[in-house]
Amino acid sequence: MEKSFTYVGIDISKLTFDIAIFQSGKYQYYKFENETKGFKAFLKLLSASDCCVMEASGPYYLKLACFLFDKAIAVSVVHCERSAAEWSNL
Repeated sequence: MEKSFTYVGIDISKLTFDIAIFQSGKYQYYKFENETKGFKAFLKLLSASDCCVMEASGPYYLKLACFLFDKAIAVSVVHCERSAAEWSNL
């Protein structure tokens, strides 16, 4: 059986992370603190059919990725150099 996901884009930095999530027919944008308090607030927006996609930017993504994984939310971490090379081949 295939799973169908709604993808949630995450741009993460040392202090904050920004997300784009498709809700009510359009993308909504939110900003959270890159710490447990922000992770919990973000989790309230998610459902079991969401997949969070983020760039592997230094060490900043790791705590959020692990938090989401522990909460059974699908997570995809993309290495920026590899994804740019793959896109250039299209």
